[in-house]
Amino acid sequence: MNPEDLTLDDFEKELPPSIAIEALIEALLDEEHIFPARYLYRLSDLPPEDLRAIGEIWPRVALERRRGLLDDLQALAERDLLLSFEGIGRLALEDADPVVRFGGVQALTASECTAPDLVEIYLALVENDPDANVQAVAAEALSAFVYAGEVDKLPAALLTTLEERLLAVMQKETHPEVRRRTLEALGFSSRPEVPGLILEAIQNPAEDWQASALFAMGRSADEAWEPHVLPMLSSASPVLRAEAARAAGELELKKARRLLMDLTEDRDPEVRSAALWSLSQIGGRGVREVLRANLEAAVDDEEIRFLEDALDNLTFTEGGDVFNLLDISAEELADLMAADDEDDWLTP
Repeated sequence: MNPEDLTLDDFEKELPPSIAIEALIEALLDEEHIFPARYLYRLSDLPPEDLRAIGEIWPRVALERRRGLLDDLQALAERDLLLSFEGIGRLALEDADPVVRFGGVQALTASECTAPDLVEIYLALVENDPDANVQAVAAEALSAFVYAGEVDKLPAALLTTLEERLLAVMQKETHPEVRRRTLEALGFSSRPEVPGLILEAIQNPAEDWQASALFAMGRSADEAWEPHVLPMLSSASPVLRAEAARAAGELELKKARRLLMDLTEDRDPEVRSAALWSLSQIGGRGVREVLRANLEAAVDDEEIRFLEDALDNLTFTEGGDVFNLLDISAEELADLMAADDEDDWLTP
């Protein structure tokens, strides 16, 4: 049932819209045969009547099939932004199995479902679900809504409720993973309580808490975290080096440029990827050359696509810097150049 195995011939044989709901249900209940990969597409944008029909038989679908189905739908939604598995995702949230509920949240997130009613649904999972993994993934899903509130795309009252209940979770004796994901979600928030929580986490001796703190710092858009991010780029932990590299890029810390260039040769592939992408976010002298050199040396298709995207992002970054020049005075430009100890804040 791997969607990666689909070929053009599969679609020519039977296009997803032509699959009758009866055939879809029969395939879901058929435990003797693998669920056809092309049927996965039929589950996108289900009309209400089809969703009700599936809901009626859902408990009878084999557990392993329900679990695998949600994994496949998440993968498809991440590959194709035109697909939306909101109906099945919501159905999965009410499943008796925690792995299916977990997959339901992931499928909804991958489908970029942002309906405001999901705030209450996810909060209920964070606060009450008996499974810590479900609680944690629901907290992670709420980060998109915190961000939406910060950019005025969520009602102010709903944002306040969301933030206050997430802050309350941070004070509970709940699973550490749940609290860490909650902190990461709050990273987007401008609430005055959040910096103290991030500072407490970065000072925690546990690596996973420090990683979550760095993640939240990157989301904060606050360069005040620079003194905490820069030292972590030299951490002995590859996890912390990678998170610090991502945070440096998100915060566009120009002082991190040299260290990030060094990290593009790190022994850990995740650290290298994080450093390369962050350089594309920061820009400056030598960055394009580093990205091009890595692209020329790349042999893996996925790595090649990643580096091509990084170069495109660098072009966007540098374009943004050029346009910003139009809005500053000569004095401000001189101050900027003096502040940058490398004198390379704009690529020639």
